[in-house]
Amino acid sequence: MAGFPPRPRRSSRWSASDSAVRHLAAANPNRVATASSLANTPLAIQSESENHDGKKRASEPKVKSSNQPVSVQAQRDVGLPDCDMPSVFRGADAASISARRTHVFLRALHLIFLTLASALFFLRSLPHLATYVDHVNTVWTITLILVCCLPAVSRACQADKRWFSCRAVAESIKGAVWRYVAKVEPFRGDDAIARQEFASVVRAITTKAVEFESSYLADHIDPEGKSITTRMSTLRSMSFGCRRNLYLRFRVRDQKRWYSNKAKQCAKRERVFRWVAIVMPIVAMVLIFLPRYLDGSLVSIVPLIMTIVATATAWAQTMRYAELASSYSYVALELTRQEDDVANCLESDFGAAVDQVESTISKEHSIWRAKRDLRQVS
Repeated sequence: MAGFPPRPRRSSRWSASDSAVRHLAAANPNRVATASSLANTPLAIQSESENHDGKKRASEPKVKSSNQPVSVQAQRDVGLPDCDMPSVFRGADAASISARRTHVFLRALHLIFLTLASALFFLRSLPHLATYVDHVNTVWTITLILVCCLPAVSRACQADKRWFSCRAVAESIKGAVWRYVAKVEPFRGDDAIARQEFASVVRAITTKAVEFESSYLADHIDPEGKSITTRMSTLRSMSFGCRRNLYLRFRVRDQKRWYSNKAKQCAKRERVFRWVAIVMPIVAMVLIFLPRYLDGSLVSIVPLIMTIVATATAWAQTMRYAELASSYSYVALELTRQEDDVANCLESDFGAAVDQVESTISKEHSIWRAKRDLRQVS
């Protein structure tokens, strides 16, 4: 009787995988379990584990990409996320986002009710809704009252002023954090002295807010949070080459990408609202002359169309799409030029390169806030 066929020999792909696992275990015994599980996992599952949220996990860097220890390589790949920023920055950022949402919501609600009032006025003129005219008049009256009250509510909340002040605090602290991590002036000296200088800079930034904004900001700050996190100290202790690459990747290029994307987004939205402001009046003019050939009742919708045009224009001016598209594009171009300066600078010139980048970002934000303040005064 023929015996069982011999057990097939494993392919060279699996043998190479086992060899890689043994090599990894010898280099770092703490990762042998993870390496063994990945070696016996199909490629599709490995890809899913790395990209379940749409991007590669920064906490699991490739071992073969560097000869440095895994912990150092992981720090370089993660960078400095917001969760590792000082508690004052996180609080100011959260307060700014909350105030901005309140301001935009109240402004949008006011424009929506204004358009709704014009639409209800148009519905009153329709003959087949004559039996419901009393109900329409009631809703129309309530809408007009809300249109008149919402600006007063917005001024009482002062959400826009809180938004600007808290955003200024957050961006100023973020710039100081990156100067501290990059180990440049005014934090270039000994770590103990740099910590004291950083604490004084943070105090100077937060004291610029007026009294009610400071109390509003304090509600969003964790009292037990740290002013200098462990990640900040770890990145600061790295070599000059690591610090330069970190600053280049997670500050310069990240901000350049943000400003470039925002510039495109604002330019696209500005074009949409500009075409609304051009096309809708043409439609209204056509409807004015149509009664000569069609039913004259179409003329009553012209006020509604012009209200929509005014609402769209007011919203575009509130969000300042055209102005922001221009300023964001300029900052993106400046950061593109300064990116080469940071990438090729020596340690003696690193402080000047960082100062140029931070000055560009700070200048844009200062101009943004100044124009906002001028709009409020006017």
